[in-house]
Amino acid sequence: MKRNQDWDGKVEMITVSIDEDLDRAVEVVAKQHWNQTTNMATSLDKLKDVGVSVVPVTIIVAADGTIATMAGSHALDVEKEVKALLARQLNK
Repeated sequence: MKRNQDWDGKVEMITVSIDEDLDRAVEVVAKQHWNQTTNMATSLDKLKDVGVSVVPVTIIVAADGTIATMAGSHALDVEKEVKALLARQLNK
């Protein structure tokens, strides 16, 4: 989130891996420099238990801990969605 420092403390970015090879997932996180996100590994079945039906998925979590947006990663413009979320939070 270095590119969007105004998001700090207002939104959380989560990456989730469902790879069988956890070492490979760790390599990808390191290579992508995803050190400003919360990174976790789980199974597809556990994701389905919490309502995730498509992967890859992007989940945007608001500062109050609620899921603001969740959609297939290819269908979501993260910067646009976060800007809209922050605008809604300002209007509260």
